[in-house]
Amino acid sequence: LQINPAFEAEELERFAQADPWVLSVLPSFVTMLRRSLAEDGHRVFIHHTDLTAVLRWIALGTLLLDSSSATQLTFRAFHSNPWHGPFKVVGIHPDLLELSPAEWRATPSASWIDPQALTISEMEASPLATASVQWLVEHGIFEAMGAIQLAADLGSVLEPELAVQAADLITFGTGSLSGREAWDLASRALAALAVAGETEQIESNADEFLDALVSYRPSGEGEFAR
Repeated sequence: LQINPAFEAEELERFAQADPWVLSVLPSFVTMLRRSLAEDGHRVFIHHTDLTAVLRWIALGTLLLDSSSATQLTFRAFHSNPWHGPFKVVGIHPDLLELSPAEWRATPSASWIDPQALTISEMEASPLATASVQWLVEHGIFEAMGAIQLAADLGSVLEPELAVQAADLITFGTGSLSGREAWDLASRALAALAVAGETEQIESNADEFLDALVSYRPSGEGEFAR
């Protein structure tokens, strides 16, 4: 199986990094993809006249999903009825549609992006989608993919924002966090993982959590109670 070079991870990263508009809407687009997987009947429309462009957006979005979500993302392109079939993502060619934009954009079950017109439907980006794009920009696609997978795994037991913060800490270190902030984050994540009985996650990331914990010396009854 030969992959079009335009869809290789490095090329998709370059495509995203080179266009400020792409980076600005990518968190919302990834959130749309996740919503299509979480809600039956919801789908994402990509409005474009170029099939390669449609597939590039699908490929880029898929890279910013965890592996389980990526394998569940189904798609098709340029059908006359964008609601036909069970697909999660649908590429729409304006000249091939039987429906008017009002008919496929107005429903609550639809999210859409039009890269040619530089427009996108309103969608508040999730903490994980926002972090995914930030990791892409700051660390590159391959390290970002690892952090995304870890955040998704942690997200099965941790609150979404805490899962993202813990994945960032484990993957990229304390960064700009103060010693107190790193200690607090590691403490909260470890406590939640312990309550959930996630000993494997604790053991596999023990060194990273320990580095964060020793970066600060707790003081006062409230901190020692942790």
